[in-house]
Amino acid sequence: MGDITENYHGGNPYSREAYETTPEEHFESIRRKCYDYVKRRGAEGSTADEAQEALSLIHQNSSTRFSELKQMKLLVPVSVLHWLHLFTDTPIKRKTRSNKYAEVFMALELVLEVIPDHYWGLIVTKQMLKDLEDYA
Repeated sequence: MGDITENYHGGNPYSREAYETTPEEHFESIRRKCYDYVKRRGAEGSTADEAQEALSLIHQNSSTRFSELKQMKLLVPVSVLHWLHLFTDTPIKRKTRSNKYAEVFMALELVLEVIPDHYWGLIVTKQMLKDLEDYA
């Protein structure tokens, strides 16, 4: 998948070495835990901070894996769902433990169960469905 945080750490050699020497299976395991957690939350959704706390992960691991899941489109921002008039009772942001706002996401699987047919082409792509098969 590549180091999604390289722009953040600016190619720091220690960060690069940590990424390159960590097996992909480790990253995949954390991605799976994060995705499954958000999926279990259902219509309540989750922020990265909530997943981090619930799963007892360190920030560097959970935040990065959450970003990868967002990039893969397996996590759908609640703000997009509000635009489609879906899940309007779920807030689009919640406060983190550091009292800052963070975006709330839902698992793509949940969204696919309720999205009206005429919206499919707007937010669901073949690649998203392929990636979802790996997580279902």
